[in-house]
This record gives sequence, C-alpha cells and structure tokens, in this order.
Amino acid sequence: APQPPARLDGITDLDVEGLRRVGRPGDAATAGRHLPSLARLHGWGFAVDVAAVRAQDLSVDGPMLGQNLRLRPSFPRLRGCVAGEGEAPLELLLAAAACAASTDLCGVPVEALRGDASPTELDFCNKRTDRCLKYRPMPQGGHLGAVGARLLALLVSGNCVLTTLNLCNNRIDTKGAGAIGKALRVNRILTSLDVGYNGLTEEAALGIVRVERQRNKLTSLGLGHCSIGPTGAAEIAEYVSGSEVLKSLDLYGNNIRAEGAAAIAEALRGNAVLTSLNLQSNFIRDKGAAAIAEALQGNEVLTSFSLSRNHIGDTGAIAIAEALRGGVLTELNVSWNSIG
Repeated sequence: APQPPARLDGITDLDVEGLRRVGRPGDAATAGRHLPSLARLHGWGFAVDVAAVRAQDLSVDGPMLGQNLRLRPSFPRLRGCVAGEGEAPLELLLAAAACAASTDLCGVPVEALRGDASPTELDFCNKRTDRCLKYRPMPQGGHLGAVGARLLALLVSGNCVLTTLNLCNNRIDTKGAGAIGKALRVNRILTSLDVGYNGLTEEAALGIVRVERQRNKLTSLGLGHCSIGPTGAAEIAEYVSGSEVLKSLDLYGNNIRAEGAAAIAEALRGNAVLTSLNLQSNFIRDKGAAAIAEALQGNEVLTSFSLSRNHIGDTGAIAIAEALRGGVLTELNVSWNSIG
C-alpha cells in the first residue's frame, strides 16, 4: 500500500469529498496556502487541475452584477479545469476556487482572504452605507447571493485575520447562512457578524445563534429582518443571558412582539456586557416596553437602545424613562411611536 507523504510539501492530492464528510470543507482553502506541491483536488468521481485553476481569470466566471442570483452560475472557466464524466457538483467547484483561484469570484476576494494579506474587516453591506468598513470588494448594489456566501464561508473557515464581516442585504438566503454558520464552528477569530436583510428564515438565523452559543466569540451580531418571532427571540435571549462577550445586538425589523421583548428583558437582568441593543420595528407595544423597563432598572451597562416604530404609547414610554434614570444610557431612540 502507498505510504502517506512525510512532509506537507510532499502532498499532491486532496480529497475534497472527504473533507466535507468530516465537517472540514474549509480546509481546501487552507491547503491552497500551505501545500506547495498540491496538484489535484478530487471527489464525487471528478478531479480538478489546481495549476489550471490558478492560471484562469475567474473574475468573469460567476454571476455578474444585476443577474438573477437565485440561478446557479455555470462557472464555464472553472469547469474547464475539471476532469470526469457528467457535471461536477458545486461543492467541488467552490472548493477548487477557494483553494487555487487567483482572482475574485462572485465578488469574493478569494486570494486576499486565503493569504497573509487578508483584510481584518470585510464589508459587503448594501443597506446601511454609513457603516462601510475598511475593505469593500463589490460596488454598491452588487450582491453575493447564496453561492458567493458559500464560497466566502470556505475562506472564512480557516482565515486567521478577519475579525469583522458584514453581509447585510446580499441575498445569501438560507443555504448561504448555513454555510456561514458552519464556518463559524471552526473559525476562532471573527468577532463581528451581520447577516441582516438577507431573506433568512427564523431557523436559518437561529442556526447561527446556536453555533455562536458554543463558540462565544462575537462581540457584535446583526440579525435584522430575519423573520424572528417570539419563540426565536426567547432562544436569542438565552444566548444573550449566557454570553460574556456580546456587546451589540441588532434585531431590527423582526416580529418578536411583547412576548419576545419580555424574554430579551429577562436576559438583560443578568447581563453585564451588552452596551447596544436595537429592537426597532418589532411590535412590542406598551406591554413589551414595560417588561424591558422593569429589567433595565439599575442597568449600568446599556448605552445605546432603539425602540423606534414599536407602537409604544405614553404608558410604555414613561416606564422606559423612569427605568433609565440614573443609568449610563447616552442614546435612546423612541421615534415613530404613539407618544404624546
């Protein structure tokens, strides 16, 4: 039987299908950086020529801006580097790109994220332009889509530099969010993540929360417009209650209602870390505001709080104001309610 190579520079082949089977698909990207003799990727009955992938300009191979990102891209140039009968699976193509692409693909700066020059902050946000970070790979109005998010997830898995990732409003959908969640399981560096405004289901958003409850690294999490209701809010409250690092939570535009607000309020009682909370547009009304007010009495941590557009009347507003007297809050937004 053939013996395994004794050194990394002796490895020429990588089983991508095997990596996925053991829950380490992102190792394909790491291999592209650390295995100088790597020549082939294989899996599902196909083989990829690594050198051919490196030589291709893949920047025009994925979906272009303005195309329907819900359609699977064909990747003609990337497929030209694959040998085998039939159509190679998308998982193999994305692994090949993460491993060896020397240009951007689907708007993802593949080579930059794979190498030593990786940015520490990466912003794909197409919603809140005032939150632009230091590195914006796509023009305003471009979207990653689910496929781009899955490619990005492979690179994030083994990235040891990136700390901030903003995916707000990129149409990543459930599959893209699932891939990001899997990447978080092995990434120990990322501390800020925003997946809001992506058409996620509540379950997809909670999938990320469940991973993070075990990981416990994020200091900022954005889950705006993620279809989160009262039950989902209760699960997020458990996460907030147990987190020792989360400082900022954005739940803008969900539907947590008074029941969800009460659960979040209960989590705030024992939390000494959270400084910024956005519950704008969540239909919490006076009942939810009262629950939050009770929990905030004596709070010496929260400095920024948004309750805008929540159908709060005078009763709820007075309760919040009374609770925050003597606290450290410097920014309170209660606009667009029914006050006064």
